[in-house]
Amino acid sequence: MFKKFHFRIFIIVLAFSMPLSASAQTLADTVAQMYKQYFELLKENQQLADSFKMLNSNISSNWTHVDEKLSRINNDLSSSLQQVNRLTKNDLLTKEARINTKKQKILATSTFIRSANNSFDAIDAALAQSDYLGDVGSLSSPTNTDLGFSLSDEVAKIVQRQIIKNRSKVGSSKKAKVMRFIQEMVKNPVVTSFTSTVPALGSINAVVGLVSNLVINDKKVTVKDYAAFKKELEKYISHYEALGRANSEFNSNIDKLRTQTEGLRVIVRNFSIERILTMTPKAQFQNDVELHEIISQFYNRTDLEKEIDDIIRKYRKGSKLDLQGALNEKRLDFPFYAFNQAQFIQQELESIATEYVATYEHYHEDIIKVLMNSKSLSKEPAKIDVKARVLEKKLEVAVKAFERNVKIKEVNKNLQRIPNF
Repeated sequence: MFKKFHFRIFIIVLAFSMPLSASAQTLADTVAQMYKQYFELLKENQQLADSFKMLNSNISSNWTHVDEKLSRINNDLSSSLQQVNRLTKNDLLTKEARINTKKQKILATSTFIRSANNSFDAIDAALAQSDYLGDVGSLSSPTNTDLGFSLSDEVAKIVQRQIIKNRSKVGSSKKAKVMRFIQEMVKNPVVTSFTSTVPALGSINAVVGLVSNLVINDKKVTVKDYAAFKKELEKYISHYEALGRANSEFNSNIDKLRTQTEGLRVIVRNFSIERILTMTPKAQFQNDVELHEIISQFYNRTDLEKEIDDIIRKYRKGSKLDLQGALNEKRLDFPFYAFNQAQFIQQELESIATEYVATYEHYHEDIIKVLMNSKSLSKEPAKIDVKARVLEKKLEVAVKAFERNVKIKEVNKNLQRIPNF
């Protein structure tokens, strides 16, 4: 098992060190070393096989275990030989191909970064607006009737029934004037940071404040009347508070995603600058320059390809190219950790996109629960079922538009096009 582990480590180290090294070690030397290791392992295999035969003659009960070990060794040998043959025939380990691989790494990375930046822009657009959010937001309006009732109408009826009753005046004001005040308060409430997401709560608070003053200043309005008024309002308060909690949680989660997105955008910006400075050490960047400007000015694939070709051309003398010199060129370096950074960017971007959709879906579940619970308030409960279906459809459209515009699959494909050897 130790030899098996040792050989695997040898192969792994060789596979990672060759493409990243700029040493003068030739392909022939490398393959010769692998063959040497292979034959040493083959010799050990033969010795082990001879030992196994002796064990078989003396300890037959252990043969099954011994046979399994021999089988594993043979499988390792077969796999090792296949790798040797593949490396012998594969042009990826030639100097010319290694130069081309460096070029492809740089170019494919620029394409990957451009697609990631496009995804950022699409996320920003999705965060800014959505037909689904607009429709859900309308449910918080005090004049909305989508659920089979209007808060403005219901509040007016409750005030009439519990406070004004059959009187023509309330305090020193006529009934008509009081009702106009109430209607104005309901339609144009003074909102707080919380009620701004649910204007209906601001309407209710304003009306409660007005009625409280009436109770104090009009002796004919009793505490009992006020208690009955508050009790009828409670079911509406509960409904709109539930909407408020759902909206507040959704907005909080969206803010977190927005922060994550901006943080990742900074990482991508720094990554891009590092890659650009490797090729163009004299490039200068303003602190406030945005990522898309950096990409447009310094990280355009067409311009990069021309710049790479110009760098390589400096190592050509006549018809011959100084391959080792080109391999040693620092401006064409692409460290292995850069691919790991690109992987991190892809994984984080995919995670944000997934969380974004999940946030919408969780919000939708909360809204549907609020809608179903509002059936006791509605004069037309069937409207609530219709509204739920409409929102379901709009959510589906919003999610598909998000996935289509963010293009995570395209980002993933572009990452896979970056050679990782």
